[in-house]
Amino acid sequence: MSNLRRRLFQSFVDTGGDLVEDDAVEFFVRFVEARFVLLPTRVRSAIEVAWRDGPNPPRIAARLSEMEGRPVSETAVRQRMSRGARLLVEAIRSRPFGRARRTR
Repeated sequence: MSNLRRRLFQSFVDTGGDLVEDDAVEFFVRFVEARFVLLPTRVRSAIEVAWRDGPNPPRIAARLSEMEGRPVSETAVRQRMSRGARLLVEAIRSRPFGRARRTR
């Protein structure tokens, strides 16, 4: 599991989420993926690639360079991923994921 996913799932557990409940985990993953669209464009691109393909800054940098049509450094990728992770953790912590709050 990537550091990004680990950090987000840790926030999920910290807010009352239960990793044993498949429905809760599925809801959480949908919640996180729905939040991607609210991220700044360049941050969103880095997070989406990392979420889907795993945390490999050189590969992500190459993919983003191709998408953006200009060189993107590994440092820029790391900064974008860090910012995205902070914003997603903030969104996760603003919403309790315990049984009492979850609705279908």
